[in-house]
Amino acid sequence: MRYLVYIASANIFLQLAQESTIAIAEKCSKLEKKLNLHLGGYQQRAKALRTKMGEAAEALEKATSALGGFRTLSVSEEIAVKSRLEALREEVNYVSRREREAQEAYSRTKEELDMLTDGVNGYH
Repeated sequence: MRYLVYIASANIFLQLAQESTIAIAEKCSKLEKKLNLHLGGYQQRAKALRTKMGEAAEALEKATSALGGFRTLSVSEEIAVKSRLEALREEVNYVSRREREAQEAYSRTKEELDMLTDGVNGYH
């Protein structure tokens, strides 16, 4: 009979333990759902931030590439400007020299004409 009392009390303790375990499991299930809700929000936020970081890195790479291209163009343009400026200066010097030579030739020709027509009124 003693064993029956022990068995009965053990069954009661077992039922209490099972009920307690079920209550704790239900509580844990509710907490797990709340945590999953929060975790899902954090995961979505992390995904959005990763996407934005990737886009920003891609934009930075494109901008860096464009900057390198523009720097190359700038250097090329500086060299080309110097070259064109030098060519224009040479052309101006050439034209100035030719104009001066033409003026001198005209002056000599004019003097020669004046000497040939000195004292003549232009009619023969």
